[in-house]
Amino acid sequence: MCVKITDKTDCRTCEKNISTSYAYRPCAKALKDNGAFGDCGIIDEIVATGYAECKECEEKRKKAQEGDA
Repeated sequence: MCVKITDKTDCRTCEKNISTSYAYRPCAKALKDNGAFGDCGIIDEIVATGYAECKECEEKRKKAQEGDA
């Protein structure tokens, strides 16, 4: 089974997508046949989502903290 791995990073405040990257991992059967991803006919997907803070939300938070001080 070939696997497509999607690594997403979203903003924890506004939920905007900050970055997305993909990795394609062919299985042993696909590599044996001719090395192309998906040649085995079985493709699965794993989505890993991480959270961070986008620049806009970080700036808003810092301004709010400065106003409180």
